[in-house]
Amino acid sequence: MGSLFFEAAVLSWDIWRDATPEEEEELLKKAGDLIEQYKMEPLALLLLETMKPLVYVGGEFGRFFIAPLLPFLDHKPDAIIQTFQQRKNIDKLLLKIEGNMKEKNRKKREERKELKMEEKGKEAKKKKWWFF
Repeated sequence: MGSLFFEAAVLSWDIWRDATPEEEEELLKKAGDLIEQYKMEPLALLLLETMKPLVYVGGEFGRFFIAPLLPFLDHKPDAIIQTFQQRKNIDKLLLKIEGNMKEKNRKKREERKELKMEEKGKEAKKKKWWFF
């Protein structure tokens, strides 16, 4: 009976292990991809920038409310909580989102510029011989 409690204590301690940098990078990439997939970049930037001072408190609340479920969720939620509880990771995610937005805007500007050039070329071909 005593060893059962000991095993439960050891398992619960393993739940609170630190996330590796590789896990953190993977989670940040997945979060950035989901934000981009659902086209929520401006909203995510606003939310992350305004909530950045409270990320530690939010992580602690998440641990409190999710802790009873962690053994059933294969330890992944704690890695998520720990990753997004650190300001440096929030900053990395913000930089990734901003970089993706800048790249999209640059591509759109180039496409618009190319379309305008094509339209100007078509208009030049359609020019009439009279000036009025």
